[in-house]
Order: sequence, then structure tokens, then C-alpha cells
Amino acid sequence: MFVLTAKVLSKKEGVPVEGQKVLCRAVKGADGDTYWVVEKNRLKANSADSSVILIDPVDFLSDDGRKLARVSYWPEEEKAD
Repeated sequence: MFVLTAKVLSKKEGVPVEGQKVLCRAVKGADGDTYWVVEKNRLKANSADSSVILIDPVDFLSDDGRKLARVSYWPEEEKAD
């Protein structure tokens, strides 16, 4: 897993993935590339008003050639008893 911080952009649209349109949000990774993340997963993992999120870029592209990424998060630390 390769985790980057990414700035959430305002662009949201249906991205073709394996023949189906999936509602995705554009994000700008710390490496300067634009990635697309599934909007539903972004909202579940982060608050809706988060301007920066963690992403895990994946090794494949959307049907129209856009870079995709998974929404990531830091696991909660285990609490000492």
C-alpha cells in the first residue's frame, strides 16, 4: 500500500470503470497527479467537508484512461488497557 495525501477538488462526475459509470470525485495527490476516488467511499471514510484525504493509488486506469485511487485512512491506534 502506497498512501498519499490528496486535496479534494470540486469536480465530481460519472467515471467509466469496467463498463459502468461510477460517481467519483477528483483529488490532487501530493505527487501532483489527479486521481479519481469513489465519492460514496470518500464520504464514508472522511467528513464531507474534509479538504485533504488519504488515498492509495491503484495500478489500473478507468475505461477512459483516468488514474484511480482508493480512499484510505489511518487505522485507529490500539488503546492500552
